Amino acid sequence: MKLTTGAQRLSRQRAQRGAATVEAVIAFPVFVIVFLALTYMRDQALATQAAEQQARTCAWLYSAKNCEGEIPAGCAGVLGDPHTPDLPDPDVGGALDEGLSGLKQGGSGGDLVSGVVSQLLGPMLLAAFGREVDAEATRTVERSTLFGEGQKVVQGRYHLACNLTPTTPEDVAKGAWAKLVPW
Repeated sequence: MKLTTGAQRLSRQRAQRGAATVEAVIAFPVFVIVFLALTYMRDQALATQAAEQQARTCAWLYSAKNCEGEIPAGCAGVLGDPHTPDLPDPDVGGALDEGLSGLKQGGSGGDLVSGVVSQLLGPMLLAAFGREVDAEATRTVERSTLFGEGQKVVQGRYHLACNLTPTTPEDVAKGAWAKLVPW
């Protein structure tokens, strides 16, 4: 067994310290970049989640009021106008003519009835269930200089049908009668 002298031992310790210093100099910038990237990704995820939450909340609050009246607090600029599909005028005469010509060609009476019923009820169902609202909220995230500086805009979107206004059976009957007899 060979005994090492103090000088040899000191030389080995210096070499090991030098290697550790080089490793630290190389690893430290990598850790800084990873830390900054994780922070930026976290900020972006939180901003996206906040925008989606605001869009969803505003859509639900406005839908609960049948998409009518005042826009809920904090939802200005988030909610779009409620959409209502174009409602065709009921053409009962045309449905009767089509059903009768179908009967003459060997069709069933069920086709005649379903044509008339769909002409009468179709527009009422579209009016009742066809309204919808879109909400879109945005947030900005600051980029670090490492990733190009500036700001990134993230969005949250939500689409929801408008709830119905509470109605009585009398309101339903009046509405159906108004569709049948428009005068």
